[in-house]
Amino acid sequence: MEGTRAMLGGAALAALALCFTTHGHGAAVPGAVPVGTVAAFTGEHVPAGWLPCDGQALRRGDWPELFRAIGTSHGTGVSMLGVREADFNLPDYRGRFLRGVDAGEDGTPAGVDPAAESRSAARAGTGNAGNRIGSYQPDATALPRDPLQPFRTVVALPVAAGTALRRPAPPGAASDTVAVLGSATTHRYLLTGGDAETRPRNVSVRWMIRAKP
Repeated sequence: MEGTRAMLGGAALAALALCFTTHGHGAAVPGAVPVGTVAAFTGEHVPAGWLPCDGQALRRGDWPELFRAIGTSHGTGVSMLGVREADFNLPDYRGRFLRGVDAGEDGTPAGVDPAAESRSAARAGTGNAGNRIGSYQPDATALPRDPLQPFRTVVALPVAAGTALRRPAPPGAASDTVAVLGSATTHRYLLTGGDAETRPRNVSVRWMIRAKP
């Protein structure tokens, strides 16, 4: 079983290598994976030449090519508490989704991320902030759009306490029920249920970064 996993991991890395023909900003190097490349790995232990994206602090003298590629964009070598340990940090992608930076290489915003400029530094206040690679954005929930408009219209009307209001359901979905508490003129709406986070369907992988040529 372990041998099968190793072969599959090796095949995946070989396929990844074929996708790249340049190394950093230098000349073309056919088959080379640029240092600083991040890839999803499905094995338990990352292969030689790669490091796990776990936020660890490294010394630039030990990893000169990696430092040239990513610099201090993910942190200035500090612990999660901000204690200086080395010179720079690896990205920390544990339990996180990745999002493309909302700008081209010339810095022109794409306008897709509405809160791009408010992004923060990822590692204890160090690293890139704003609309730059390595910046961090916490979870957020936008106000639902069109499907809730009929519901808002209904709850604006005077109703008696104890009434259960139902919002018309979108096609293929169940309608929502909200209990109305209080008097007929002053209402509080009790919404029950919910989970610890809002997320799409997902599968776990191990993010790793190319650290050596």
